[in-house]
Amino acid sequence: MKQFGKNDDGFSLVEMMVVLVIIGLMTSVVVLVLPSASSEKVARLTELRNALTAVARDSIISGQVRGIRFNPRGYSVLTVREGKWEQLVDQRLGSWHSGELIAVSVEGADIDLTSDTGEALRPHIWFLPTGERAGFQIRFNFDGTQASIVTNPYGIEVQHES
Repeated sequence: MKQFGKNDDGFSLVEMMVVLVIIGLMTSVVVLVLPSASSEKVARLTELRNALTAVARDSIISGQVRGIRFNPRGYSVLTVREGKWEQLVDQRLGSWHSGELIAVSVEGADIDLTSDTGEALRPHIWFLPTGERAGFQIRFNFDGTQASIVTNPYGIEVQHES
């Protein structure tokens, strides 16, 4: 015999709403934990800016001229020894993925990064012990989004573009 008022045919609206809220909360936690492409871009640009700032500070502290030489795969740190530029082997060399670097310009002039053959080793940008530095802009493309690292009167900064 069936009891009157008892319904075992399905879930109530309240039970369904509680399940949907729990699923929504779990989904939002997963989405927030996943790294986004923009956060990776910001981390890479910040790392390069910090490396350039460290080279500039090292120049002031050591009293020696320091330079950065770029190529399509990355960059290296140079110093002057006995009147010639030499690569610092104790410095970590920076790198980036192919296709990310668009251009490097120094004092408004673009640098050809593909012509390394036969050219004497010299930096594209340099930092003097007095704190002076060449004005430069390094442009990157991250999946259609462009950003730059540039000098300004106060230091080196990251600029986000379109």
